[in-house]
Amino acid sequence: SDFSANGFKQSMLSVPLQIQQNLLNKNIRPYLFGGVSLSYYKAVDMNNRPINETGFQKNFGLGFLFGAGIEMDVFKKYMIKCEYRHEIFNHLILFGVGYNFSK
Repeated sequence: SDFSANGFKQSMLSVPLQIQQNLLNKNIRPYLFGGVSLSYYKAVDMNNRPINETGFQKNFGLGFLFGAGIEMDVFKKYMIKCEYRHEIFNHLILFGVGYNFSK
């Protein structure tokens, strides 16, 4: 079930805009980043009724984000990434695959 012991479900959608600074320019690149994120938050009860007050300033928010990570080239323009990100909500360590358009 998606509902917690308190009987509600919450979800958040975040769209980040960030600037990344690579610390090295090799096949393995540690980096730092910072920026802002626009987020949408929704909480509903078991009957799908909103719990939090609705409205632009109640459901949407703008927050700062920052973090650090490392990316590694694995094949031509493809890379793998691992990062820690702090924004409106906390993340665990994130892993992903990337494509570099500039190479």
